[in-house]
Amino acid sequence: LEYISGFRRRRLRLRRIFLRKVIPPKILLVRNDGLGDFILTLPIISAIKQQIPNARIYVLAARSLHSMASFLPEIDGWILDPGCLLKRHRKNKSDLQLKTEYTSLVREIAAYRFDLAIFSYAEKTSASLIKAAGVPYRLGPLRRSFFLKFNLWYYIPRQKTGQAEYQLNLKILRSLKLSNQFRFPRV
Repeated sequence: LEYISGFRRRRLRLRRIFLRKVIPPKILLVRNDGLGDFILTLPIISAIKQQIPNARIYVLAARSLHSMASFLPEIDGWILDPGCLLKRHRKNKSDLQLKTEYTSLVREIAAYRFDLAIFSYAEKTSASLIKAAGVPYRLGPLRRSFFLKFNLWYYIPRQKTGQAEYQLNLKILRSLKLSNQFRFPRV
């Protein structure tokens, strides 16, 4: 599967982007659900900053999480989900409002020109959003039915592993040939 899909070739190009000194790589971490799940993805941000110190890390998160911005100096920027991506946020909105919010979010993400988007948890709408925004490298789970929206994959079985979720989230970095060591982020 790796040979046919060109996974290795894309990963090599991505490694070259990581090593750039003049133009720092821009990485978008997509985690737009609850506070607890977002906190469990903070070790990913810390590990990336430790290994690629010149990387600029942005987070696509729910609007309610933006109040944490002052406590997390490792995050360079926030893109706020107006409530058009998660199923539970879309319930009480009209189709026109959802479409307007979605297209403005696509334009905002496209304007940043990210090099890589990492999904620690993916839903179909958020995967379609990042693909529509033109992010060239999208790392997501292989087990989802919409895995074709990604062009880099990871396979991490989460059931019956006996590991905490932050440890499973750190294993995502192995797909990028980065070390998955836990370092508590500066708070």
